[in-house]
Amino acid sequence: MFSVNVSDLRNERQKYNNLMIAQELYCNSPSYSNLEKIANIKAVDRLLSELEIDYDDFLTECSNSIIYSKTVAVAIAKNATRQGKKDEAFIIDGISNAMKEYKFNIRSCGVNEYRPCKNGQMLSNEEFKKQNLNKDVDAFKSVDGIFDGPKSGYIFAKIVIGDGGHQDNVLHEINQYIDWAKQYGESDKIYVMLIDGKEFGILKQKQTDNIWVVNNIEFQEKLIGN
Repeated sequence: MFSVNVSDLRNERQKYNNLMIAQELYCNSPSYSNLEKIANIKAVDRLLSELEIDYDDFLTECSNSIIYSKTVAVAIAKNATRQGKKDEAFIIDGISNAMKEYKFNIRSCGVNEYRPCKNGQMLSNEEFKKQNLNKDVDAFKSVDGIFDGPKSGYIFAKIVIGDGGHQDNVLHEINQYIDWAKQYGESDKIYVMLIDGKEFGILKQKQTDNIWVVNNIEFQEKLIGN
């Protein structure tokens, strides 16, 4: 089965973010608009203001020293802990590869590809737009993955690392999904609450035959068991 240590995953992605920016600054002297695509551009602006140099002088300093480029990259790289969607897609894709042997087709979804609505509908992005619905008023956050095969359903994925208010947000959000699935879910679909990094016992107590509250290993075990 696929297995991942969530904490290590984000640490490795942060190192990759830092290195990618350092190499770009040292080797390619990217335009401001190109750097904006890979770095936290607000952090870039703050750094330029703090150093009291313009962007061209900043690029010159970076191209002259890989050490300088690596140092500033740490300050302007995007924070991997705020890119949870990438981690969630990575985990879903890893599970997908492992479960092909068991005839399951699993894939991560694009942003807003499928969205559960407060009126009970599960709508594609096109259907959502046709009904002129508002995502902040009429719906919950979009589905993270879908699967079919011996069983089919939807995946709502969350990663929780460390302490703080984020845990409360995850608890509230997943609880909303569970309540929605209990009221409106299709009997032949499984609604998977895929939570890695922390276990929420209060949510596990709300599991049913077609609502699973699981981490990545437990999800695979349930698929194989079924």
